[in-house]
Amino acid sequence: MRQDAQANKLAIMRTARAMISRGDQGISMRAIAREAEVGIATLSRHFPDRASLIFAIMDDALSDLAKVIDNHLSGLNKNPKEEWPLTAHSIAKLGLPSLAEGLFTLVDISAVDLENVHVRARRDRLVELCEKLLEPVKDAALVPQDLDPTQFYLGLAAASRPLSPLAEILVPGLHRWTVDTYLDGVRAQATKQASQ
Repeated sequence: MRQDAQANKLAIMRTARAMISRGDQGISMRAIAREAEVGIATLSRHFPDRASLIFAIMDDALSDLAKVIDNHLSGLNKNPKEEWPLTAHSIAKLGLPSLAEGLFTLVDISAVDLENVHVRARRDRLVELCEKLLEPVKDAALVPQDLDPTQFYLGLAAASRPLSPLAEILVPGLHRWTVDTYLDGVRAQATKQASQ
């Protein structure tokens, strides 16, 4: 693919991702093309349908998650107790919960086939990444041994959902506190599990 074509494809995908994460309503392919400053034909050449764009956004988000995990893995293996909260906060900063929520508004969830090869591949990648992340953390008893990777990720996503700007004004650091509270909770479960 030519360099300018690759740049256009990336701009389209990143623009769509930003629009979805912001919570823009009624996002059309035309609106994405306009904000990405490309023609609708260019958008359609790279992403012939909404599903191909959604899968590209999911792949980009999983790539970001993989980078965060890879950046922290050495520290997790050396000093998990210190590195674990840093890692969780780095994952929370990716803003993936608001992205996922926005993606869900673009598709009819009742029509999503969870066994579809494309959906399954991304779900399997998420589980693989979370298993890699959780291995040293489980060894350090910072999370329960039986913590499911998907359960961990969705729990962190729930704890790190974006708060209203007013909430952060009223209680500065509330977002960080919710993530810390989640981590304290799973650690308490691990401690309880180890004592039984």
